Amino acid sequence: MKKILCSVGFVFTCFVSSTNAATFNLSNERTYGDWFSAKMSLGNEIYFRAGNSSYSDAILMVDYYPNSCDSPFVQIMVPDLDPIPTDVSLSFKGYVRVDQQKVIDGLAHLNGSRGETYAFWTIRSKNPSDIIQALKSGNKARFKLKDDDPIFYTFGLKGSTASLVLAESRCEQQSKGPESYFPDNSEEGSKSSESLL
Repeated sequence: MKKILCSVGFVFTCFVSSTNAATFNLSNERTYGDWFSAKMSLGNEIYFRAGNSSYSDAILMVDYYPNSCDSPFVQIMVPDLDPIPTDVSLSFKGYVRVDQQKVIDGLAHLNGSRGETYAFWTIRSKNPSDIIQALKSGNKARFKLKDDDPIFYTFGLKGSTASLVLAESRCEQQSKGPESYFPDNSEEGSKSSESLL
């Protein structure tokens, strides 16, 4: 994997996203086949992840952020690289295909932070739900990143549906907050609560 990444070019010999540099706490982890689902937290910041970490050279992650649960981030983390020499932010064409289904066109964004030993690709399509729906069916998800000197990744999808559904539902629950369990939109309800105060 190091050879593949380093052949991409001089400028980004190996890199990582600075937004992912912080170490989050992982909890409430559940495993489904090759996939997992977990809560990620750091202080007051919380989000929910589904992913496949069954391969040693890359980890596929789908991150759901509260109040934006319908637009999850699809990322591929590449670990165990040589330290990144300089910060990098580059965009390329990216493609996703599950089995023999239609190829999903999009963008693959590469960010890098100096000194880190892992890299992140963020993959997006025009319709964010296209990739997620594709990941919920089939046997293998294949990613092609870059047209020139492309990089390929393949991930199994056993357990992907359960993992993605759980991460999304946890995200939606978190988005609602505790006040959503006590709705009272009536005028009488608001008047009576005012009189108690």
